[in-house]
Amino acid sequence: MATRIHFTKAAIERLPIPTDRDRELYKDDEITSLEVAVFKSGKKTFYVYKRIGSKPSRIKLGAFPDTTVDNARRLAQTKLGEIAQGIDPNDTKRQLRQQITFGQLFDIFMEKHSKIHKKSFKNDVSMYNCHLKAKFGNTKISEITSEKIRNFHLRLGERAKPAANRVLDLVSSMFEQARQMDLFEGENPVKRVKKFEVSSRDRYLLPDEMPEFFKALANEPNEIARDYIFMSLFTGARKSNVLSMSWDEINLDAKQPYWRIPDVKSKSGDTMQIPLSETVLKLLKHRKKHNPKDCAFVFPGVGKAGHLADPKKAWKRVLEKAGLSNLRLHDLRRTLGSWLGRSGASSYIISKALGHGSIRSTEPYTRLSIDPVASSIDEVTKAMVQAAGQK
Repeated sequence: MATRIHFTKAAIERLPIPTDRDRELYKDDEITSLEVAVFKSGKKTFYVYKRIGSKPSRIKLGAFPDTTVDNARRLAQTKLGEIAQGIDPNDTKRQLRQQITFGQLFDIFMEKHSKIHKKSFKNDVSMYNCHLKAKFGNTKISEITSEKIRNFHLRLGERAKPAANRVLDLVSSMFEQARQMDLFEGENPVKRVKKFEVSSRDRYLLPDEMPEFFKALANEPNEIARDYIFMSLFTGARKSNVLSMSWDEINLDAKQPYWRIPDVKSKSGDTMQIPLSETVLKLLKHRKKHNPKDCAFVFPGVGKAGHLADPKKAWKRVLEKAGLSNLRLHDLRRTLGSWLGRSGASSYIISKALGHGSIRSTEPYTRLSIDPVASSIDEVTKAMVQAAGQK
């Protein structure tokens, strides 16, 4: 029988962890149908316990302390109201679990988790659209088994093992969120799927590779793709951010011009700002001159997004003409960081240059931090150009 206590945050925090049984139940003295279960694992969860007809039913409300006592009481009143109307909330959940597809789960995952907690939520959208949508989009999540995930992971790994592992992480995270939201019961199907062993990647453009790379890039017929690749190299910014770079994100009037990237935030929650080197400013001036009038994006495109999509064909042409292999667009970001390291820049400078920290342009100390960062980037971009034998 459940022990009756007055539910408060402090009272629930003090409840002992059971050692001789899987869980211990406690009832609220204010709403007698409201319970909290204390599990052997230490987890504490709110429930409503009520007879529906002749059948006792326990309805999960949420985990403590994420679900507060006040919220638990409000949720309990709502569930009790549904029961009074003849609705069994557990039957509703069972129906939802039976009906929800992987695609619907992804939409819920994006809104309830990824967009809220992840800086790189756009990568989740890209991975889903590229790898998961066609395969699992219309599949009920109850029909997605470990065997199906394992076979899918193996096939994807034949082309790219790191990408296959990242997709596996996304699927695992989706199912964990589904479990927490009571949209899925049972073991996460990813749990028994083993990741590929991959070595850490340290590829970047070396000094003796610069001349042929710059020559091939300068002769690339797709001028917008060409300038996008130059921008990726000279800013070290992430691929998705450079593709969607817009003019309203760029402040050319500041003492030290910078690029404000709205979708990227530091741990403190500040919007990221990257100082723009002299080389980048010249590139922006060129794009402004040659872009269509009133175009919002630095690298315009004809697709629905309005900006350049992934320039795979242009990148492939550049690598073939330069005689380079095993080089990815993301390696350009690593190239800037590596060249900064070779120049003797501190880890702080490299972190700021690659957008790992925040720069608050309205505060006095910012001028002390952003100027040496911009200076270091200026020196390194000029060194790259010089190594390539270019002006």
